[in-house]
Amino acid sequence: MLRRLRTERILKKVQRGMK
Repeated sequence: MLRRLRTERILKKVQRGMK
């Protein structure tokens, strides 16, 4: 569960940098 929360945070950061 903690891993999913961390992955979602990284994904959000990556999506913001990609845009």
